[in-house]
Amino acid sequence: MKNNEKKNKKKVLLPIIILVAIITILLLGIIVKLLSGGDDVPTVAETNTAIEVETRSFLLKAGESQKISLKESDVTFESSNTAVATVTEDGTVTAVGSGMALITITKGDNTGYCGVIVDGIGSIVDITSKKAKSIISEMMLNSQREIEGMAVDTANNAMFFSQIYGTEIYDSLYSDYIVSKVELQKDKWTRGGFMRFYESGEGHLDVEDGKIWMESNGEYGVGTTISCVEWEDNGFVQGSFGQTYNIGEVSGTKLAVDSENNMIAVYDVANKQYLIYSRDTLAEGTENAYIHAVACALDQKPALGVDDSQNYYNASIQGFALADGYIYQIVGSSNAMYVSVFDLSGQLQYCSEIEFKTDLEDCTPAAIAVEDGEVYVCLQSGTSTCYYANVWKY
Repeated sequence: MKNNEKKNKKKVLLPIIILVAIITILLLGIIVKLLSGGDDVPTVAETNTAIEVETRSFLLKAGESQKISLKESDVTFESSNTAVATVTEDGTVTAVGSGMALITITKGDNTGYCGVIVDGIGSIVDITSKKAKSIISEMMLNSQREIEGMAVDTANNAMFFSQIYGTEIYDSLYSDYIVSKVELQKDKWTRGGFMRFYESGEGHLDVEDGKIWMESNGEYGVGTTISCVEWEDNGFVQGSFGQTYNIGEVSGTKLAVDSENNMIAVYDVANKQYLIYSRDTLAEGTENAYIHAVACALDQKPALGVDDSQNYYNASIQGFALADGYIYQIVGSSNAMYVSVFDLSGQLQYCSEIEFKTDLEDCTPAAIAVEDGEVYVCLQSGTSTCYYANVWKY
Protein backbone atom coordinates (compact mmCIF):
# COMPACT_ATOMS: atom_id res chain seq x y z
CA MET A 1 0.00 0.00 0.00
CA LYS A 2 2.79 2.40 0.96
CA ASN A 3 4.70 1.68 -2.26
CA ASN A 4 1.58 2.52 -4.29
CA GLU A 5 1.20 5.84 -2.45
CA LYS A 6 4.83 6.73 -3.18
CA LYS A 7 4.35 5.89 -6.86
CA ASN A 8 1.23 8.10 -7.07
CA LYS A 9 3.03 11.00 -5.41
CA LYS A 10 5.87 10.67 -7.91
CA LYS A 11 3.39 10.72 -10.80
CA VAL A 12 1.84 13.97 -9.45
CA LEU A 13 5.14 15.67 -8.60
CA LEU A 14 6.99 14.80 -11.82
CA PRO A 15 4.94 17.10 -14.14
CA ILE A 16 5.14 19.91 -11.59
CA ILE A 17 8.93 19.57 -11.37
CA ILE A 18 9.23 19.56 -15.17
CA LEU A 19 7.00 22.69 -15.46
CA VAL A 20 9.01 24.54 -12.81
CA ALA A 21 12.24 23.62 -14.62
CA ILE A 22 10.91 24.92 -17.96
CA ILE A 23 9.76 28.21 -16.39
CA THR A 24 13.15 28.59 -14.66
CA ILE A 25 15.01 28.05 -17.95
CA LEU A 26 12.80 30.58 -19.74
CA LEU A 27 13.29 33.17 -17.00
CA LEU A 28 17.05 32.65 -17.04
CA GLY A 29 17.04 33.12 -20.80
CA ILE A 30 15.12 36.40 -20.53
CA ILE A 31 17.45 37.66 -17.79
CA VAL A 32 20.52 36.78 -19.88
CA LYS A 33 19.06 38.63 -22.89
CA LEU A 34 18.22 41.67 -20.79
CA LEU A 35 21.76 41.78 -19.43
CA SER A 36 23.35 41.19 -22.81
CA GLY A 37 21.04 43.43 -24.87
CA GLY A 38 19.58 40.51 -26.84
CA ASP A 39 17.87 40.95 -30.17
CA ASP A 40 14.35 40.47 -28.77
CA VAL A 41 14.65 43.34 -26.27
CA PRO A 42 13.88 46.77 -27.76
CA THR A 43 16.71 49.22 -27.25
CA VAL A 44 16.59 53.01 -27.37
CA ALA A 45 18.09 52.95 -30.84
CA GLU A 46 15.44 50.53 -32.06
CA THR A 47 12.45 52.40 -30.62
CA ASN A 48 13.58 55.83 -31.86
CA THR A 49 13.32 54.99 -35.54
CA ALA A 50 12.43 58.39 -36.95
CA ILE A 51 13.64 59.14 -40.46
CA GLU A 52 15.60 62.39 -40.42
CA VAL A 53 13.95 64.99 -42.65
CA GLU A 54 16.10 68.03 -43.41
CA THR A 55 13.10 70.40 -43.63
CA ARG A 56 10.18 69.80 -41.27
CA SER A 57 7.69 71.79 -43.33
CA PHE A 58 7.04 73.55 -46.62
CA LEU A 59 5.12 76.80 -46.98
CA LEU A 60 3.81 76.70 -50.53
CA LYS A 61 1.30 78.44 -52.73
CA ALA A 62 -1.16 76.43 -54.82
CA GLY A 63 0.67 75.10 -57.88
CA GLU A 64 4.14 75.32 -56.35
CA SER A 65 6.31 72.22 -55.86
CA GLN A 66 9.25 71.31 -53.66
CA LYS A 67 11.19 68.09 -53.15
CA ILE A 68 11.66 66.53 -49.72
CA SER A 69 15.35 66.21 -48.92
CA LEU A 70 16.40 62.99 -47.17
CA LYS A 71 19.55 61.03 -46.41
CA GLU A 72 17.56 57.80 -46.63
CA SER A 73 16.80 56.05 -49.92
CA ASP A 74 14.16 53.51 -50.99
CA VAL A 75 11.45 55.22 -48.97
CA THR A 76 7.74 55.63 -49.65
CA PHE A 77 5.71 58.85 -49.37
CA GLU A 78 2.05 59.38 -48.55
CA SER A 79 -0.01 62.57 -48.19
CA SER A 80 -2.67 62.82 -45.47
CA ASN A 81 -4.75 65.18 -47.64
CA THR A 82 -4.33 65.01 -51.41
CA ALA A 83 -6.77 67.90 -51.83
CA VAL A 84 -4.09 70.07 -50.21
CA ALA A 85 -0.86 68.46 -51.40
CA THR A 86 0.20 65.47 -53.48
CA VAL A 87 3.56 63.71 -53.40
CA THR A 88 5.33 61.63 -56.05
CA GLU A 89 7.49 58.52 -55.63
CA ASP A 90 10.65 60.65 -55.59
CA GLY A 91 9.32 62.93 -52.81
CA THR A 92 8.26 65.91 -54.91
CA VAL A 93 5.41 67.69 -53.14
CA THR A 94 2.92 69.79 -55.11
CA ALA A 95 0.53 72.19 -53.39
CA VAL A 96 -3.00 71.70 -54.71
CA GLY A 97 -5.34 73.70 -52.48
CA SER A 98 -5.51 75.70 -49.24
CA GLY A 99 -4.96 73.87 -45.99
CA MET A 100 -2.43 71.64 -44.25
CA ALA A 101 -1.28 68.13 -45.19
CA LEU A 102 1.20 65.82 -43.54
CA ILE A 103 3.59 63.82 -45.72
CA THR A 104 4.48 60.51 -44.05
CA ILE A 105 7.80 58.97 -45.09
CA THR A 106 8.33 55.28 -44.34
CA LYS A 107 11.04 52.69 -44.74
CA GLY A 108 10.29 49.43 -43.01
CA ASP A 109 9.47 50.32 -39.41
CA ASN A 110 11.10 53.75 -39.70
CA THR A 111 8.91 56.85 -40.08
CA GLY A 112 9.43 60.54 -40.78
CA TYR A 113 7.16 63.51 -41.41
CA CYS A 114 7.05 66.70 -43.43
CA GLY A 115 4.22 69.19 -43.02
CA VAL A 116 2.88 71.09 -46.02
CA ILE A 117 1.08 74.36 -45.28
CA VAL A 118 -0.51 75.98 -48.31
CA ASP A 119 -0.89 79.75 -48.12
CA GLY A 120 -4.32 81.25 -48.22
CA ILE A 121 -5.81 78.76 -45.75
CA GLY A 122 -8.42 81.30 -44.77
CA SER A 123 -9.02 85.03 -44.50
CA ILE A 124 -7.57 87.26 -41.81
CA VAL A 125 -10.04 88.80 -39.38
CA ASP A 126 -8.86 92.41 -39.29
CA ILE A 127 -10.10 94.28 -36.22
CA THR A 128 -8.52 97.62 -37.07
CA SER A 129 -11.78 98.94 -38.52
CA LYS A 130 -14.08 97.17 -36.03
CA LYS A 131 -15.39 98.60 -32.80
CA ALA A 132 -15.32 96.50 -29.66
CA LYS A 133 -18.59 95.34 -28.16
CA SER A 134 -18.61 94.48 -24.46
CA ILE A 135 -20.37 91.16 -23.86
CA ILE A 136 -19.10 90.23 -20.36
CA SER A 137 -18.21 92.76 -17.70
CA GLU A 138 -16.64 92.23 -14.27
CA MET A 139 -17.66 88.57 -13.97
CA MET A 140 -16.39 86.56 -11.02
CA LEU A 141 -15.36 83.07 -12.15
CA ASN A 142 -14.87 79.90 -10.12
CA SER A 143 -11.39 80.87 -8.98
CA GLN A 144 -9.92 84.18 -7.87
CA ARG A 145 -6.54 83.76 -9.52
CA GLU A 146 -5.24 85.14 -12.84
CA ILE A 147 -7.06 84.19 -16.03
CA GLU A 148 -4.73 82.03 -18.11
CA GLY A 149 -6.80 81.18 -21.17
CA MET A 150 -10.15 81.56 -22.91
CA ALA A 151 -12.01 79.48 -25.48
CA VAL A 152 -15.27 80.24 -27.28
CA ASP A 153 -17.86 77.67 -28.39
CA THR A 154 -20.39 79.65 -30.44
CA ALA A 155 -22.26 76.52 -31.50
CA ASN A 156 -23.29 75.94 -27.88
CA ASN A 157 -23.34 79.58 -26.72
CA ALA A 158 -20.57 79.00 -24.21
CA MET A 159 -17.18 80.37 -23.17
CA PHE A 160 -14.50 78.67 -21.11
CA PHE A 161 -11.88 80.33 -18.90
CA SER A 162 -8.88 78.70 -17.21
CA GLN A 163 -7.26 79.88 -13.99
CA ILE A 164 -4.78 78.66 -11.42
CA TYR A 165 -6.63 77.38 -8.38
CA GLY A 166 -5.80 78.38 -4.80
CA THR A 167 -3.00 80.65 -3.61
CA GLU A 168 0.78 80.51 -3.46
CA ILE A 169 0.57 79.95 0.30
CA TYR A 170 -0.97 76.53 -0.27
CA ASP A 171 1.53 75.05 -2.69
CA SER A 172 -0.38 71.80 -3.15
CA LEU A 173 -3.37 73.74 -4.43
CA TYR A 174 -1.35 76.23 -6.45
CA SER A 175 -0.41 73.56 -9.00
CA ASP A 176 -4.10 72.83 -9.68
CA TYR A 177 -6.16 74.71 -12.16
CA ILE A 178 -9.81 75.18 -12.87
CA VAL A 179 -11.84 75.72 -16.06
CA SER A 180 -15.05 77.75 -15.69
CA LYS A 181 -17.92 77.56 -18.13
CA VAL A 182 -19.97 80.69 -18.90
CA GLU A 183 -23.22 80.16 -20.80
CA LEU A 184 -25.61 82.46 -22.63
CA GLN A 185 -28.99 82.06 -20.93
CA LYS A 186 -31.95 84.30 -21.83
CA ASP A 187 -29.61 86.80 -23.52
CA LYS A 188 -27.44 87.03 -20.42
CA TRP A 189 -24.02 85.49 -19.91
CA THR A 190 -24.14 83.44 -16.70
CA ARG A 191 -21.48 81.50 -14.82
CA GLY A 192 -22.15 77.77 -15.11
CA GLY A 193 -20.26 74.58 -14.32
CA PHE A 194 -16.56 74.01 -13.86
CA MET A 195 -13.86 71.36 -14.04
CA ARG A 196 -10.94 71.25 -11.63
CA PHE A 197 -7.72 69.49 -12.59
CA TYR A 198 -5.23 68.37 -9.98
CA GLU A 199 -1.51 69.13 -10.35
CA SER A 200 -1.78 70.12 -13.99
CA GLY A 201 0.47 73.18 -14.04
CA GLU A 202 -0.55 76.52 -15.49
CA GLY A 203 -3.30 75.45 -17.84
CA HIS A 204 -4.06 77.17 -21.13
CA LEU A 205 -6.86 75.87 -23.22
CA ASP A 206 -8.90 75.68 -26.38
CA VAL A 207 -12.24 74.03 -27.03
CA GLU A 208 -13.59 71.88 -29.83
CA ASP A 209 -16.92 70.01 -30.02
CA GLY A 210 -17.44 70.05 -26.25
CA LYS A 211 -13.88 68.87 -25.56
CA ILE A 212 -11.25 70.86 -23.69
CA TRP A 213 -7.70 70.94 -25.05
CA MET A 214 -5.28 71.82 -22.26
CA GLU A 215 -1.78 71.53 -20.88
CA SER A 216 -1.40 68.49 -18.64
CA ASN A 217 1.28 66.75 -16.64
CA GLY A 218 3.06 70.04 -16.12
CA GLU A 219 4.10 72.22 -13.23
CA TYR A 220 4.47 75.99 -13.11
CA GLY A 221 4.33 76.48 -16.86
CA VAL A 222 6.53 73.61 -18.03
CA GLY A 223 4.57 70.77 -19.60
CA THR A 224 5.35 67.53 -21.35
CA THR A 225 1.90 66.64 -22.63
CA ILE A 226 -1.32 68.19 -23.81
CA SER A 227 -4.70 66.54 -23.39
CA CYS A 228 -8.17 66.46 -24.85
CA VAL A 229 -10.78 66.08 -22.10
CA GLU A 230 -14.52 65.55 -22.39
CA TRP A 231 -16.36 68.38 -20.64
CA GLU A 232 -18.15 67.41 -17.44
CA ASP A 233 -20.07 69.98 -15.37
CA ASN A 234 -18.63 70.30 -11.86
CA GLY A 235 -16.06 67.62 -12.59
CA PHE A 236 -12.99 66.91 -10.47
CA VAL A 237 -10.22 65.18 -12.41
CA GLN A 238 -7.25 63.50 -10.80
CA GLY A 239 -4.69 61.37 -12.55
CA SER A 240 -6.58 61.21 -15.83
CA PHE A 241 -6.66 63.76 -18.60
CA GLY A 242 -8.58 61.98 -21.34
CA GLN A 243 -6.61 61.52 -24.57
CA THR A 244 -3.05 62.67 -23.87
CA TYR A 245 -0.42 63.62 -26.47
CA ASN A 246 3.31 63.82 -25.82
CA ILE A 247 5.02 67.03 -26.99
CA GLY A 248 8.25 66.74 -25.04
CA GLU A 249 9.31 69.31 -22.46
CA VAL A 250 8.33 72.74 -23.75
CA SER A 251 8.69 75.80 -21.57
CA GLY A 252 5.32 77.50 -21.16
CA THR A 253 2.84 75.35 -23.00
CA LYS A 254 0.18 77.85 -23.93
CA LEU A 255 -1.72 76.18 -26.71
CA ALA A 256 -4.30 76.79 -29.42
CA VAL A 257 -6.16 74.46 -31.76
CA ASP A 258 -7.06 74.94 -35.42
CA SER A 259 -9.37 71.97 -35.86
CA GLU A 260 -10.31 72.74 -39.47
CA ASN A 261 -6.69 72.40 -40.55
CA ASN A 262 -5.77 69.67 -38.05
CA MET A 263 -3.11 71.84 -36.38
CA ILE A 264 -2.16 72.60 -32.79
CA ALA A 265 0.13 75.49 -31.85
CA VAL A 266 2.19 75.57 -28.66
CA TYR A 267 4.08 78.65 -27.53
CA ASP A 268 7.62 77.85 -26.39
CA VAL A 269 8.45 80.71 -24.02
CA ALA A 270 12.12 79.84 -23.53
CA ASN A 271 12.88 79.94 -27.26
CA LYS A 272 10.33 82.65 -28.13
CA GLN A 273 8.67 80.66 -30.88
CA TYR A 274 5.42 78.97 -31.80
CA LEU A 275 5.61 75.26 -32.54
CA ILE A 276 3.00 73.96 -34.97
CA TYR A 277 2.03 70.31 -34.54
CA SER A 278 -0.09 68.06 -36.69
CA ARG A 279 -2.60 66.10 -34.64
CA ASP A 280 -1.73 63.08 -36.80
CA THR A 281 1.81 62.92 -35.42
CA LEU A 282 0.67 63.62 -31.86
CA ALA A 283 -1.84 60.78 -32.07
CA GLU A 284 0.98 58.43 -33.02
CA GLY A 285 2.96 59.45 -29.94
CA THR A 286 5.88 60.93 -31.84
CA GLU A 287 7.71 63.02 -29.27
CA ASN A 288 8.89 66.51 -30.29
CA ALA A 289 7.45 65.96 -33.76
CA TYR A 290 6.42 69.53 -34.43
CA ILE A 291 6.20 70.17 -38.14
CA HIS A 292 6.90 73.88 -38.20
CA ALA A 293 8.39 76.60 -35.97
CA VAL A 294 7.34 80.25 -36.17
CA ALA A 295 10.02 82.41 -34.58
CA CYS A 296 8.11 85.66 -34.70
CA ALA A 297 6.74 86.25 -31.25
CA LEU A 298 8.88 89.15 -30.06
CA ASP A 299 10.88 90.09 -33.12
CA GLN A 300 8.31 92.02 -35.16
CA LYS A 301 7.43 95.69 -35.18
CA PRO A 302 3.91 97.12 -35.02
CA ALA A 303 2.14 98.40 -38.08
CA LEU A 304 2.94 101.88 -39.30
CA GLY A 305 1.50 104.59 -37.11
CA VAL A 306 1.49 102.63 -33.86
CA ASP A 307 3.69 104.17 -31.17
CA ASP A 308 6.10 101.61 -29.79
CA SER A 309 8.32 104.03 -27.92
CA GLN A 310 7.39 102.45 -24.58
CA ASN A 311 8.05 98.96 -25.91
CA TYR A 312 4.51 97.88 -24.99
CA TYR A 313 4.23 95.77 -28.09
CA ASN A 314 7.14 93.61 -27.04
CA ALA A 315 5.70 92.95 -23.60
CA SER A 316 5.01 89.41 -22.47
CA ILE A 317 2.57 87.44 -24.59
CA GLN A 318 -0.62 87.02 -22.60
CA GLY A 319 -2.40 84.71 -25.00
CA PHE A 320 -2.78 83.62 -28.60
CA ALA A 321 -5.17 81.84 -30.93
CA LEU A 322 -4.65 79.78 -34.08
CA ALA A 323 -7.30 80.19 -36.76
CA ASP A 324 -7.32 79.73 -40.54
CA GLY A 325 -3.56 79.31 -40.55
CA TYR A 326 -2.87 82.60 -38.73
CA ILE A 327 -1.62 83.31 -35.21
CA TYR A 328 -3.55 85.95 -33.29
CA GLN A 329 -1.55 87.29 -30.39
CA ILE A 330 -2.40 89.62 -27.49
CA VAL A 331 0.32 91.52 -25.61
CA GLY A 332 0.66 94.57 -23.42
CA SER A 333 -0.29 95.99 -20.05
CA SER A 334 -2.98 98.24 -18.59
CA ASN A 335 -1.41 101.23 -20.38
CA ALA A 336 -1.43 99.80 -23.88
CA MET A 337 -2.69 96.54 -25.34
CA TYR A 338 -2.18 95.21 -28.85
CA VAL A 339 -3.66 92.45 -31.00
CA SER A 340 -1.27 91.33 -33.72
CA VAL A 341 -1.62 88.73 -36.45
CA PHE A 342 1.18 86.64 -38.02
CA ASP A 343 1.07 84.16 -40.84
CA LEU A 344 2.87 80.86 -40.41
CA SER A 345 5.98 82.17 -42.14
CA GLY A 346 6.33 84.63 -39.26
CA GLN A 347 5.32 87.74 -41.22
CA LEU A 348 3.32 90.36 -39.34
CA GLN A 349 0.02 91.01 -41.12
CA TYR A 350 -1.17 93.84 -38.90
CA CYS A 351 -1.04 95.16 -35.35
CA SER A 352 -3.94 97.00 -33.75
CA GLU A 353 -4.14 98.72 -30.39
CA ILE A 354 -7.09 97.54 -28.32
CA GLU A 355 -9.70 100.22 -27.78
CA PHE A 356 -9.15 101.83 -24.39
CA LYS A 357 -12.07 102.54 -22.09
CA THR A 358 -11.85 104.73 -19.02
CA ASP A 359 -14.11 102.43 -16.98
CA LEU A 360 -11.58 99.60 -17.38
CA GLU A 361 -8.42 101.45 -16.44
CA ASP A 362 -7.18 98.65 -14.16
CA CYS A 363 -7.57 95.95 -16.82
CA THR A 364 -4.73 93.90 -18.23
CA PRO A 365 -4.87 91.58 -21.27
CA ALA A 366 -5.46 87.94 -20.35
CA ALA A 367 -6.49 85.87 -23.39
CA ILE A 368 -7.73 85.92 -26.98
CA ALA A 369 -9.95 83.60 -29.05
CA VAL A 370 -11.09 83.56 -32.68
CA GLU A 371 -14.33 81.83 -33.60
CA ASP A 372 -16.59 82.09 -36.66
CA GLY A 373 -14.76 85.11 -38.04
CA GLU A 374 -14.90 87.14 -34.83
CA VAL A 375 -12.16 88.03 -32.35
CA TYR A 376 -12.82 87.75 -28.61
CA VAL A 377 -10.49 89.54 -26.20
CA CYS A 378 -10.49 88.80 -22.47
CA LEU A 379 -9.22 91.45 -20.09
CA GLN A 380 -8.91 90.82 -16.37
CA SER A 381 -9.62 93.46 -13.77
CA GLY A 382 -9.15 93.45 -10.02
CA THR A 383 -6.18 92.74 -7.77
CA SER A 384 -3.96 89.82 -6.85
CA THR A 385 -6.60 88.56 -4.41
CA CYS A 386 -9.55 88.63 -6.81
CA TYR A 387 -9.72 88.83 -10.61
CA TYR A 388 -12.76 89.41 -12.81
CA ALA A 389 -13.35 88.59 -16.48
CA ASN A 390 -14.21 91.23 -19.09
CA VAL A 391 -14.79 90.07 -22.65
CA TRP A 392 -15.01 92.24 -25.76
CA LYS A 393 -15.96 91.02 -29.21
CA TYR A 394 -14.76 92.52 -32.51
